[in-house]
Amino acid sequence: MKKYVLFCRYCRYCVIYWKHHGFTFKTGGFLVTHRNRIRESRKSKNEGEKYAKEHFMCQILKRHGFQVEHLPDNKLEGTYDITLNGIPTDLKRMHTHTNIQKKAKHSINEQGAKFIVFQFDNWNGKFRAEIEGIKKKGIHGYYFLTSDVTVIHSF
Repeated sequence: MKKYVLFCRYCRYCVIYWKHHGFTFKTGGFLVTHRNRIRESRKSKNEGEKYAKEHFMCQILKRHGFQVEHLPDNKLEGTYDITLNGIPTDLKRMHTHTNIQKKAKHSINEQGAKFIVFQFDNWNGKFRAEIEGIKKKGIHGYYFLTSDVTVIHSF
């Protein structure tokens, strides 16, 4: 029954404003992208790469059963990238452990996010220490590794 309700919610997104990227019946996850975000991605190579990174992360979250709204960028004021099950969430892909806490604080304090999802290209003890530091500051979210997208960890 719950998946039927989620599917109905997914179908209610107006196709004029939202692009539907699929509903996962196995998990109940879905992804919709605001069409303005897609238009923005075509403006420059940099925006296109940023959109591709965000879209990949959203697809992973969808497969894990999350309901994802990929929102348009607001250039005037920094905002979060998506809503994850209705919660304002920022997406961050990190290649190194440096600045993880700084970026997390910026997402929460400056961009209005309540939650953060990290994608880490590498993993070692320094990453774990940074995640523990974020947890101690009361910041919550998920992370997954580029090498293993089948598992999402919470913090």
